[in-house]
Amino acid sequence: MCRKLIISLLLLTFALLNGAAASANGGPTVAILRFGGLSDALTITEGTVLDVLQSYGFISADERAALNDRADLHGENLNIIWDDAGTELIRANLMIEKALDQGADVLLTLTTPVTRAAVNLTLDMDRPPAIIFASVYSPADAGVAQSQCVKPAHVTGVFLDPPYQRIMELITLLDPNISIIGTVFSAREISGSTGADSIATHGQGAGLQVLKGFVSAFRDMHYAIEGLIGRGAQALVLPVDSVTARSMSIASDLSMTHGIPLIYGNAEAVFEGATLGMGTYRHVDQGLNVGRILTGYLAGDLDIATTGISAISGHTVALNLDVAAAQGVEISNELLALADIVIEDNQAITSTLVQARLAQRPIDLPDIAFEHDAAYLQSLHCTEEMIAEQKAALDAAG
Repeated sequence: MCRKLIISLLLLTFALLNGAAASANGGPTVAILRFGGLSDALTITEGTVLDVLQSYGFISADERAALNDRADLHGENLNIIWDDAGTELIRANLMIEKALDQGADVLLTLTTPVTRAAVNLTLDMDRPPAIIFASVYSPADAGVAQSQCVKPAHVTGVFLDPPYQRIMELITLLDPNISIIGTVFSAREISGSTGADSIATHGQGAGLQVLKGFVSAFRDMHYAIEGLIGRGAQALVLPVDSVTARSMSIASDLSMTHGIPLIYGNAEAVFEGATLGMGTYRHVDQGLNVGRILTGYLAGDLDIATTGISAISGHTVALNLDVAAAQGVEISNELLALADIVIEDNQAITSTLVQARLAQRPIDLPDIAFEHDAAYLQSLHCTEEMIAEQKAALDAAG
């Protein structure tokens, strides 16, 4: 039996068992929802999810092409609706409510604010839609989950874990004379406050003095950064949150004006004006893993309630030599040798590893690829023993 027929039968079963919303074709509806900030990275994640859906036959090549423009799809096997809360947190709740009104069976939520809003709005529902999240930082601190396996039964996903400790170690390679760093975070976002705390902890462990500032909105970033530099900050190290992501051009301009490096916990930041970015250039990997979870759920091979949350911690090093030159920062050969991405003369040179991550997932996959997908899903399974152990650990921690 061909895969297309199998998928059609599985989706019919899904609709019957899960009460999927009525539509022109009766198929389930997936809402892909996001919040502003580093939008190119989110688009990479979204695109990879679509690649996985196509490789499993949930969407056709023509449907996949139409989805490139983020247009809603009422497809042969699957419906996909899109929304973006922009940069206003209040719109996240409205976006979730709209998707629920449209009968979404799955909420694919990108970023911490959207995921947090989706969880809060669905906790008391008798039959909530599945929530599969990505581009989330610190899910426990955000109230999305307590641990890998202790979580709401309708929620799972993957979260990003910026390597702030390793970033602190790289500062010495960047400039051994740096002794004071400044960090700014959004007071309204968990990912920003926990990231700033991590920067402070690991910075102090590396013998650095850490100056902290916070902002409530994008418009405050210029003054906050100027304040840190006025207090003696010799480098800016920003945590990953939506406000700092939107503020990269401001931070970059100020770093060049004052001749100090700008460092960010995300490798893609060098394309936005950071001197050094380290962390996730793994939005393809993230989209692949979320796509595996989504297709497994749609195919009936995966129970969200017993599917654990997994972490992605990238260590990709990226350097922008053009920005460094404008800042008067000299990049050592030792640091340059560690880089997976180097921008020089407005040209980006990427390692073969990064190039492989950016490659589109093949549609005609060999059987071994599907075996790897199945093995990945199996690795997320939470047994009763695992759940009990994690609950006991949480209780012991108070």
